[in-house]
Amino acid sequence: MFGEDTNAIQARHDLEAIVHPEIRKLAEQSIRDLRQQQQVELIVLDAAVLLEAGWKDACDLVVFVDTPEADRIARVQANRGWSAEELAKREASQWPLPRKRAAADAVIDNSKSVDETARQLEQVIQNLGVR
Repeated sequence: MFGEDTNAIQARHDLEAIVHPEIRKLAEQSIRDLRQQQQVELIVLDAAVLLEAGWKDACDLVVFVDTPEADRIARVQANRGWSAEELAKREASQWPLPRKRAAADAVIDNSKSVDETARQLEQVIQNLGVR
């Protein structure tokens, strides 16, 4: 599914053509539901392929969390059981990281401490005028 051969690429595109519109519908409905509750100031979508899927227009702001490769590998190994090779295949099927970074409205550097990352996130939230 995440290989580089023509069949794998076509299979992935076929699957995405079916799945992405349905996921977007569900996400948009969830957003509408949350906004109707009027107790929500901020909604976060964590979607690795948000830009590739064409969902940027559903967002007020896109934040790219820039994480060093070694950290990304360690996290997917611990949380999903993926190898470095599996992560590389999946990332190769997405936009390159520099393109995602350039398309984002804000970038958070996730190479330092959790506290520093949280401080950067708080700054992005404050810039939105939330809270």
